[in-house]
Amino acid sequence: MSIKLPQEITYFYEITQVMDRLYYCIPQKQLHSMAQRNMVSRNIIKDYPDGVDIKVSPIQFKEFQVCYGMTFNMEPQLIWKAFQFVKSKMKKKYFGTGFIKHRFLEDIAKQIQLDFNQIIVQPSKVDLEPATIKNQKSAQRKKRLSVQRLDKRLKQLSIRDIDPNKSIIKQSFSKIKMSKGDEPFDFFSRYYLKPKGGK
Repeated sequence: MSIKLPQEITYFYEITQVMDRLYYCIPQKQLHSMAQRNMVSRNIIKDYPDGVDIKVSPIQFKEFQVCYGMTFNMEPQLIWKAFQFVKSKMKKKYFGTGFIKHRFLEDIAKQIQLDFNQIIVQPSKVDLEPATIKNQKSAQRKKRLSVQRLDKRLKQLSIRDIDPNKSIIKQSFSKIKMSKGDEPFDFFSRYYLKPKGGK
């Protein structure tokens, strides 16, 4: 009994009413190929023999850069913003999991990169003094206003390959090449509902 798994590098998302999660997923075959071409340390195969799912976050990206010499095409904050931007262009809400073609999401990230860099990424002043509560609140307020300014700018942009009347799971960029097997929900439902004690 096997389960369907992606056969290409992709982004996996989980959307809930509380929060969203996004992972950069490298299947086994692609991960082995990267190691053979010295694009990443071969130690990653020992630690992740079945492929790897990396949370899109500065901490996780840095960890894989340091531990395995992995390079990423762009900053995780930019990829995350691209995902939120894509999500915002659809009228139909969706709660659940799914995949986004990695090239599609990274192309969107490239399209918004200039706005993102101009508004969000600003050079920080070197300050050797400990941050006061007032300074911290001021920095948080500036960051919040920057995010609002970026969101306002992104609302004016459109994405050609999105049907706004479909939910994210129904979009063409969600169609991923998968291995043969059962759908994950069906597979895990059977597994957890299976009688215990070998009956």
